[in-house]
Amino acid sequence: MDDVPRSFIGDGINLPDSLHTTLTEHLNFAPGAGADGVGNVVFSVTEGAPVTDANGANVFLNGEQLFYHISPDGHTVQGLTSVANGSDLGFTATLNPATDTWSFTLNGTIFNGAEFTTQGAIAVGGNNQVNAFTTLTSPDTPNDLLVTANGSNNVNTSTGNFGVGSGQSITNGEAIRFDFVTNTSTNGTVAGTSYTDHYEV
Repeated sequence: MDDVPRSFIGDGINLPDSLHTTLTEHLNFAPGAGADGVGNVVFSVTEGAPVTDANGANVFLNGEQLFYHISPDGHTVQGLTSVANGSDLGFTATLNPATDTWSFTLNGTIFNGAEFTTQGAIAVGGNNQVNAFTTLTSPDTPNDLLVTANGSNNVNTSTGNFGVGSGQSITNGEAIRFDFVTNTSTNGTVAGTSYTDHYEV
């Protein structure tokens, strides 16, 4: 009677979200391969399919969506941006059946956050302690943006520009902070500002 391979889980690789050298971990396939031994281990992904996280959210490199590219032998898969965006390499994962290992190389910062553009967003208020952008997208969502300056300084806004104090500049010792929050409300002061929570971008 022949046997069949048992289910297995490879050791995970945890790393900072930045460019790094190749990291390798155990695949853990060999102990459960059965009496016939290890034949082959391949990736089960579709060429050109979007790269997604465990929750189905799309994954991006420098704001550009990543897509799977798999080698003919099925041992190597890459996350690339579209041809129109230069086919930039986000990551490479490789299976090695002979050594029962797999490796991963990250080529840049990738993220699975919600993308949006602030183009056309209009600030609530002008030269205030707090400036709120409550309509970032169309249709509108609960996601908002709060802009504040350091210390007791005000944020001064004009078309396409931010400044601190009365001018349209940020000089030495001045700073502007951006908070991505949901369901914000403000009267232009720190004390009169509220929101539900922060969100990732």
